[in-house]
Amino acid sequence: MKKVLQKVFGLGLAFVLTFGLVLPVAATDLNWAIAPQWDEAHAFSDGLAAVRVGNSDTGLWGFINTSGAMVIEPQFNQVGRFSEGFAAVRMNHYWGFINTSGDMVVEPQFRQARHFSYGLAPVQAGNDWGFINASGQFVIEPQFTEAGNFAQGLAAVRVGGWDTGLLGFINTSGVMVIEPQFDRAGDFAEGLAPVRTFSEYWSANRWGYINATGNLVIAPDFHDAGSFSSGLARVFADSGLGYIDTVGNMVIPAQFGMASAFNDGFAVVGKDTSGLIDTTGRFVLGEFLFDDGMAVHGFADGLAVVSRWGAYGFVTVGASTAPTAPPAAIHTPATPTTPIHTPAQAIYINGHRFALDVPPKNVDGHLLVPLRAIGEAFGADLTWVPDSQTANVHFWGTTVALQINNPAALVITAGVETIHYLDVVPVIEWGRTMVPLRFIGEIFGAEVRWEAPYAVINQVR
Repeated sequence: MKKVLQKVFGLGLAFVLTFGLVLPVAATDLNWAIAPQWDEAHAFSDGLAAVRVGNSDTGLWGFINTSGAMVIEPQFNQVGRFSEGFAAVRMNHYWGFINTSGDMVVEPQFRQARHFSYGLAPVQAGNDWGFINASGQFVIEPQFTEAGNFAQGLAAVRVGGWDTGLLGFINTSGVMVIEPQFDRAGDFAEGLAPVRTFSEYWSANRWGYINATGNLVIAPDFHDAGSFSSGLARVFADSGLGYIDTVGNMVIPAQFGMASAFNDGFAVVGKDTSGLIDTTGRFVLGEFLFDDGMAVHGFADGLAVVSRWGAYGFVTVGASTAPTAPPAAIHTPATPTTPIHTPAQAIYINGHRFALDVPPKNVDGHLLVPLRAIGEAFGADLTWVPDSQTANVHFWGTTVALQINNPAALVITAGVETIHYLDVVPVIEWGRTMVPLRFIGEIFGAEVRWEAPYAVINQVR
């Protein structure tokens, strides 16, 4: 397959496509705080959790409180988490911000947006990123190719083009305090930030950690790395994902195919088994085999996000462990167009879950996945032309046209058209446009490989 790749995100993104993180315990063996009833759900933040009503193509997102009551009605195409009293939300093609009452306080106008921290939120206006305050006014003007959130007073920003630009760190006044020198970078936490050293040869790129003065204090020995929390950071070593301490010692062995950052002392991990571990690596929820179609997806504020055959609810972890029957559901999840025989599939982006509401399809050894779920995970815009059965993907100046049952994909970048011939044609399954994972991942500038039972996608540009 001929490839033309474009520089895309470099802010510490790692993708893992998993085939269901499963828990075999019966639903009544868990201490359900909120019954499994939503079509997708995210962990709580600021006392609110995002939930989706409807499938991934047409469903809308709203927010519930810790009692399970819908306090912000489903109306958004995509949402971020609440932070400092605000959440980024997308309506149609543009992002704005709401408050905890659901009032739109910054009108949708940005191509992309991240959450608030230190009173500032990074947003993309046109092609450049800057930082706005809670009134929607730019405090740091759009000037960066990409930008991350402020953490411990510093934010990673890319200066220069996607192909040649590098990442450094600015303070809340917009002053560059760590000069651009990194290919990729994550957020500061506990005095350290993950960074990837730059090399013209991708195989030589490795992640390590710098301190607040920009000095490398943990050697770049890892394929991927996340920010610290609870004294531990997720790293991708040769043998899998594990956790290191703040001096670089591997304290929870690299053995997992999926691992999230720790939150309040717990992290979601998975491979042949899955569940929630504490900072000693002990499973506190999970470590089970297939049964009853349950999966764990996230944790915050004492509540784990758990699904049962695609219906999402919340389980209490910590203070009370006595099992309870699920309380009555308020909402009935959307019925899929075909029975689901395996737990919900997902893409994990640094531990954040993007659901696939239909299972992947294997065609002659090539994995096909629903285009909309993959595209939205990358922040792309998608349009569908029913007459020609063509899906158009728009992402950072590149348009990809994929026609059902046609092996030729049209890629347009900077006005230049290129034809890519696919190993397997796009198809429609269960009402979804299914496309080859490897092709769409690499078009988005990612390296895709298979590490059974997972398809692992690492952002390399």
